[in-house]
Amino acid sequence: MVVMFFYTGCGLAALPVGLIAGSLSTSQERSRVADQLASLDAQIDTLANKLCGSVGSVRHSIDVERLLALERERRSLEERQRRLEHRQGTVADHLHCSFRLVQITVGSQAMLLGLLVWLSLLLVSIDKALHSLGYKMGYLLPKASLPNPLDRALVQSQKVFPIDYVLYLAVVLYLVMCTVYGIQKMGIWFVFLKMYRIRPGRTRPQGILLLCLSLMFAVLALNVLLYSVCPQYTTFGSQHYLSQDQNSTAAPSPVPCTIDAPPADCVMTRASALLLRFFYKAWVFGACYFWATVLLCASYVVAFVVVIARGRQSAVEVDTDDLDGSDDENLLRA
Repeated sequence: MVVMFFYTGCGLAALPVGLIAGSLSTSQERSRVADQLASLDAQIDTLANKLCGSVGSVRHSIDVERLLALERERRSLEERQRRLEHRQGTVADHLHCSFRLVQITVGSQAMLLGLLVWLSLLLVSIDKALHSLGYKMGYLLPKASLPNPLDRALVQSQKVFPIDYVLYLAVVLYLVMCTVYGIQKMGIWFVFLKMYRIRPGRTRPQGILLLCLSLMFAVLALNVLLYSVCPQYTTFGSQHYLSQDQNSTAAPSPVPCTIDAPPADCVMTRASALLLRFFYKAWVFGACYFWATVLLCASYVVAFVVVIARGRQSAVEVDTDDLDGSDDENLLRA
């Protein structure tokens, strides 16, 4: 669940925003990097001339550290400029410009689906906090009191085969894609230590192993998350039973199945029965999953604000590993 609310929550907000915003133009970014390099070269020259007259002083060591930082930043900008020159005019660059409208359309649809999932999780969490049986019962909710738009859409679409399967599969695949996107953007973390970055063609074998392990845990947690997203659909679907008031002589009316319904009239799915029984026997896990869902909703909001504040991203990515790799290549060429 930690992997789910950390990566899935962030990817759920970052993926559609990244598709809609897109990346910077290669030509515009090249001109901006060139201006930054010119300004950085002027700062390096000024600081180098200043160091000639301050040898041996305390200020000298501070200026040396600043000069090293500026030179490292200059190397990073040069590597970015080299990659932008290599990217400009390629097929990928032309395709990125041609399919910009498709990217915005897909991003808008992903944004709506992500908001729908987040709203459903938020409403279910509020409903459990107000009307559940308490943490001693794993926050079991006998009957939903607040409307759940995604759950209702799945239950209604079950009447027309196979719309519900398509919609349910779309939600599952979208959550998996958001998890992968979150891992790719944030990297592999251990507590507060960033261990590996996930990059196309440059990921370390240990990072790939941890990526697979994180995806396994995330898919396992999705089984519980989907129950929170659409509890009625995953438990009873569109099943109804005839309910008649004992004090009434009217004909019985069909009522949607709930946990309080007679077991002979409503059949629960095996997955939901196993999950509810597990939460009842080990209420600690049910409480942990509930609060993890709340944290996922909170991480979605935080990630959404951060992504909006950062704006459009660069067309290429450069980090310290890339700089070290470029230094090794230069040494081999020399």
